[in-house]
Amino acid sequence: MTKRNIFKRAASLLLALILVFSAGVSLAFADAKADSYKYPCIFVHGILGYGDNDKLNSVTPYWGMQYKEDLMKSLNARGYDCHAASVGPLSSAWDRACELYAQLAGTVVDYGAAHSAEHNHARYGRSYVGKALIDTFGKTDRDGNIIKINLFGHSFGGATTRLFTYILANGAPEEVAAGGDVSEFFKGGKGDYVNSVISIAAPHNGTVSANFGIAVYHGEYIAAMIANVAGMAGSNYLDLKLDQFGLTRAPGEGRASFNPCGILSFALSNDNCLYDLTLHGAQELNAKIGAVENVYYFSYACCGTEPSADGRFQNPTDVLGSMAGTGWLIGHIAGITVDGVKLEGDWLRNDGAVPVKSALYPEGEKYEFIVDHEGAYERGVWYVYPVVENANHSTLLGSKTESYIDLYMNQIDIVNAK
Repeated sequence: MTKRNIFKRAASLLLALILVFSAGVSLAFADAKADSYKYPCIFVHGILGYGDNDKLNSVTPYWGMQYKEDLMKSLNARGYDCHAASVGPLSSAWDRACELYAQLAGTVVDYGAAHSAEHNHARYGRSYVGKALIDTFGKTDRDGNIIKINLFGHSFGGATTRLFTYILANGAPEEVAAGGDVSEFFKGGKGDYVNSVISIAAPHNGTVSANFGIAVYHGEYIAAMIANVAGMAGSNYLDLKLDQFGLTRAPGEGRASFNPCGILSFALSNDNCLYDLTLHGAQELNAKIGAVENVYYFSYACCGTEPSADGRFQNPTDVLGSMAGTGWLIGHIAGITVDGVKLEGDWLRNDGAVPVKSALYPEGEKYEFIVDHEGAYERGVWYVYPVVENANHSTLLGSKTESYIDLYMNQIDIVNAK
């Protein structure tokens, strides 16, 4: 048997174990799926991603990819209530969190007076009035209980959902202090709106590939220019949603104009996804937010690399072709960074985009590996599943031929149980 076949068999066994662990956790919450309370599930994409409101999703669903069916449709057909949000593919975690709130609440995107002034962009964005993603957000059931939501975040969707949940609960004091018409989102006191946060291949602690992309390729400028060109072309399928910087326009509002000032504002303000994904940007974000005490947290990490012959580095073996370069890069940059991060071990193992170490849990927060857990699960604690081996950054989205719908069904049953 070849070494590669051995690894594939081991990966299959590990996935089976994860599903067993998921089922076991579900039993710890409740003894029957039929008794589960069905909270809606909101899925939030990563960078360059898209959701239900984007035309590209009708061609190749982000949640499902090569799988035969759109994951949202497949889950809904099985009785779940699932929706894929559409937030800025290149926007910062803050801007994306504001956009997510507007889509759920059915209101106009409000980026905040203080934030928009600091980062030199428009305060208000697209309108979702009358177009809310769900009609139960913040409402109560017949017994007077809040109908909570479960949040799934892939890649940068992890930071988005974490920040969104934190602001709902704790508000944004700087926005309240700015006075005037303050969004309900920034007032806080809504920690009971979210039941759980589930992160999938999320770079909680950043990724060195983002540092490299900014330092070497000035990726923030390239991203802004691509967004502006797409906005000028009026593309119906490539909507990068940077209206706040004047680089794009909402569908039906015509084409954007060439906007060099907007390009500079996006690149220089650090109010973009690339900065938030750097090791330093992630540290800044983690210092501002934490786990909300009445929310359940779970995380999945993937790995598609193997040790080099000398054991010092990691070589990509199962990453997407488009991520082979970043997979190699992450696996070969070792040492201590200027931010004090020691790049070794799980910092080198990666899925082509995110180091395993970064995807496990946010540094500084309480966590426990599920294999070591016994008894009831606590809110405000990250529960970490075994690393999915021989998997790329999009494997759990459906980039391979295997279906992972059972994993999602088990996870939803876990968090939806009373």
